[in-house]
Amino acid sequence: MRKGKIQIFAIIGMCYFMLYSKMITSKGNVRFNNLQSDTVKYEIEDEIVDSTTIAVKGMYKIILKQIRSTGGSVVYAFQLFEKRNEAWLHIQEYKNIKDEITRLDPRIEDFNEDGCNDIAITTAYAARGINKIRTLFVFDKNQKQFLRIKNSENYPNLHYNSELHCIDAWLVYGGYSTVFLKLTAADTLKEFARVDTHEGLRTSYELDKSGKMKALKTEKVAGDHSLKDILTTSQ
Repeated sequence: MRKGKIQIFAIIGMCYFMLYSKMITSKGNVRFNNLQSDTVKYEIEDEIVDSTTIAVKGMYKIILKQIRSTGGSVVYAFQLFEKRNEAWLHIQEYKNIKDEITRLDPRIEDFNEDGCNDIAITTAYAARGINKIRTLFVFDKNQKQFLRIKNSENYPNLHYNSELHCIDAWLVYGGYSTVFLKLTAADTLKEFARVDTHEGLRTSYELDKSGKMKALKTEKVAGDHSLKDILTTSQ
């Protein structure tokens, strides 16, 4: 019975992030350069430039901006450049909406072990700032551009787990969950394992051959564990 309650709380938490991800991606791409108009003005709140670590080190440059309109809406936008003959050639641009509170706080690292550094941009947060929601963009060597991972906003606190060779997500709700993910060819994240902790119980799940999550074991969590304890133990 308690095992079922843990699963229900985890599912409710995941549904919340799936609903929110649909909200923040509903407007899609718009032009980066067509920002100013006669009636609406824009202010750049945050700007980050990287030409040393992004994609293939030293060969690409990204200009990432957080922009607020006079009406109060906020977007994030980036331009990508490739170095050719010692000059920067503009090859990609992207723009989409984000929340009005968080800063960009990008995480630049190789999320799929292809030797290229990808970027995860903060677009929202929940649970009083504990659940940091990032939109993940993975660099495609062949297309020479960043591809948005379509469901990355469903999984808060994304980072690459070099020990397990996968992507981790940490979800805080009435309990805690650590979700283990792999990138698919369809530019999405797929869950293959999860650890849920709620009301003193920790349950481990693994994706079985039928594509369903199967409970492996449930154990009691001794003491009053903090979030840091749970995340450290789950890694």
